[in-house]
Amino acid sequence: MKLNFLNALNGKVNHEEIAEQIIALEIKQKECENERNLSKILCKEVRGKTLCGEKISPDVIKSADKGYEEALLNLEIVTEGLEELGKKLTVELEAYRQDEAKRIANMRSKLEQEREKVMREFAKAKGRLLGLAFGIYGHPAVARRHLEVLRSFTYTNTDQFSEEFEAEQNKTVAELKRPTFADLDEECQQKDRWLSSFNIDEEYARILKKYRDQHGVEGQPVES
Repeated sequence: MKLNFLNALNGKVNHEEIAEQIIALEIKQKECENERNLSKILCKEVRGKTLCGEKISPDVIKSADKGYEEALLNLEIVTEGLEELGKKLTVELEAYRQDEAKRIANMRSKLEQEREKVMREFAKAKGRLLGLAFGIYGHPAVARRHLEVLRSFTYTNTDQFSEEFEAEQNKTVAELKRPTFADLDEECQQKDRWLSSFNIDEEYARILKKYRDQHGVEGQPVES
């Protein structure tokens, strides 16, 4: 996972990319904390020896001080970056919610237009079926009554023509255009449920957990 949080802060990136950079920064933050701690120990050790009268080269003292200062600065940059990315993630999640709401509204509108088409085809198929039944039973009311029987579309292995029924059903299902109307309708319903229950704090936590789990990073609080 490449660390490129400045691009995430200053560029046009989506919420997924921001979340991934937050996790990259969390990993870097731990590294910077370790560097700060080690630099501090070295710095204190050098200065402790100096206080005890040991002759320590000024360059060694200067190098230790510089290392500690650089470690502090790096940690400060990372910490501030995490705070800013956290704020940006909140903004982008809200923008994502709004975009999804618009997309689903458009999708629902197109689906309603498709509904009329598929229901018309369904009505025609039912008309053809009733016509066939009329040819068998000779009277519309009788034909309809046979089709309305509970087991009219339930075939078992003991029923005559069960193999033909199953074969035709499987053939028709296999020839359905994908995604089917039912697939698209279910997708809309899922998105509608997601939008109606959308909670930005929960979504914030969920997306960070997703990338922490991917990269084996333990969770830690990041201000949103």
